[in-house]
Amino acid sequence: MNCKKAFWGVSILTFLLFTSLVYGQKDWLIDATGYPAKITTTDSGKAIQLSNGLVSRTIRISPNAATVSFFNLATEEEFVRSVRPEAEIEIDSLIFPIGGLLGQPVHNYLLPEWIETMKADPAAFQFTGFITGETKERFTWKKRLSWMPEDLPWPPPGKALTLNFKLDQAPKGREYLRDMTVRVHYEIYDGIPLISKWISVVNGSNKTVTIDHFKSEILAVVEGESSVGVKKQWRYPNMTVETDYAFGGGMSTESCWDKSVFWQTDSLYLTQVNYQRKTPCLLVCRPQYGPAQEVKPGEKFESFRTFELLHDSWDRERQGLAQRKMYRTIAPWVTENPILMHVRRADNKAVKLAIDQCAKVGFEQVIMTFGSGFNPEDESEENIRRMKALADYAHFKGIALGGYSLLASRHVGGGNDVVMPEGMSPTFGHSPCLQSQWGRDYFRKLYRFFERTGMDVLEHDGSYPGDVCASTEHSGHRGLADSQWKQFIEIRDFYRWCRSQGIYLNVPDWYFLNGSSKTRLAHRQTHC
Repeated sequence: MNCKKAFWGVSILTFLLFTSLVYGQKDWLIDATGYPAKITTTDSGKAIQLSNGLVSRTIRISPNAATVSFFNLATEEEFVRSVRPEAEIEIDSLIFPIGGLLGQPVHNYLLPEWIETMKADPAAFQFTGFITGETKERFTWKKRLSWMPEDLPWPPPGKALTLNFKLDQAPKGREYLRDMTVRVHYEIYDGIPLISKWISVVNGSNKTVTIDHFKSEILAVVEGESSVGVKKQWRYPNMTVETDYAFGGGMSTESCWDKSVFWQTDSLYLTQVNYQRKTPCLLVCRPQYGPAQEVKPGEKFESFRTFELLHDSWDRERQGLAQRKMYRTIAPWVTENPILMHVRRADNKAVKLAIDQCAKVGFEQVIMTFGSGFNPEDESEENIRRMKALADYAHFKGIALGGYSLLASRHVGGGNDVVMPEGMSPTFGHSPCLQSQWGRDYFRKLYRFFERTGMDVLEHDGSYPGDVCASTEHSGHRGLADSQWKQFIEIRDFYRWCRSQGIYLNVPDWYFLNGSSKTRLAHRQTHC
């Protein structure tokens, strides 16, 4: 076994060294030093460029702001073929481009001289200025260094850019929209060909507005392949695109991104090879529903974050290594790998025995598993006192303690379950709405339980899988349009709070970018 491990280790290292020789530069997967992120103005001040020696994104800021280049510096490959708005928002049923330039003659490639003659869309939000700075943490992460192989930095070091936009003119009767500010945010990180992007909307008016829909990324990308005929499965451009608006995927990333990442056809691309013009080469990042969020005067709405990783090879192994590096960079808690024991009963004797055994053999964590009797929804003083005493005993022994809670794959009744649109059913057959009174009470109970007991672990089964809810009676959402966004934000904020308290999350879904460290292992449950 040791020989096998040594062989594969040498093979991967040899592959990476060979790749670095091919591209004529130091391989960032072996040594990422020497690729610091920076933000500079270029083209006599008419453009801003984010770059780190591996990837660059250039944004023209005159006469309006628009991405004109997304360039893989390792392969000298341009990804942008056509200029589009930086984003798009629908406010109070009116759709507005954010930035962008008009007048590109064809949309299969972009020449620099064309940019000089392109015009701003007068109906779009117009660029008003920019701010640069350092990257900031998405949320607080209380580190447990004893569980980690190294002290990874948080936030990931790099540079940040914010572009500000306002309306020059507003439709008649909607003059208050001129007091809205849209901000497009970017981060670029040291030592990895990765850029993140998101938008925020600040309501500076005296009127409550509704963000009906948004597109936080619109990129007309060079197609991954050209085909004259119809294809059932296309090869997309050589980039990994993920967002932190991800759920319902379990162990599969692909089933998460259909909620927020869409490779669409491009109606402007009239010169494409595909006869029916069905090539999926327009990247759009948006929610599947809504979000239909009300923003009161003085308040801010913020979108999810998109992460775009450019690959320097089509090799599957190298792409996998790059994705793993991406997760270690933007979600370093995934490197936490405590040795744990599941205890089948939650009575004092069984739990203390498990804690003692773990302390003796070097285990680090005990989880009171499903069916054990552990119940964080029990708000009785007796339960709180007993669980706190067990947590204190575990801490005295140097062991983290927590337990199992079931959320979405259950029926709770009383009008609190999701009301699915006709023809749809809950992912797990049954599910409470996280914005029903029961759902809101559930999270309140979990916050209170972990605050009062000091427990360190939550194994959260059946976490929110993305079910919508058409009810208009639930206290936390208005109807179908805002139901998915509101439910996701509820569980996202809870997970982020857990990480700020040092609570380890074992979640069988793709919540890694919001604090989860582990998902389930592929398995099938059978009964003999």
